[in-house]
Amino acid sequence: MPERNLATWNAYMLNAVREGKPNSITLCAFLNACCSDTSALELGRQLHGFVVRCGFGKDV
Repeated sequence: MPERNLATWNAYMLNAVREGKPNSITLCAFLNACCSDTSALELGRQLHGFVVRCGFGKDV
């Protein structure tokens, strides 16, 4: 992503949700977005749980 800002992250996440097919790359992007803002750490924890439950936990 050439420019990482709120608009580009929102567009990226919206596209992944609409497609209904998050993959390991999508989930990494979501986790990076959560880590970039300390107010989103709880969301990041929830997303991490989702990653593990969906079997992506072993996908480096």
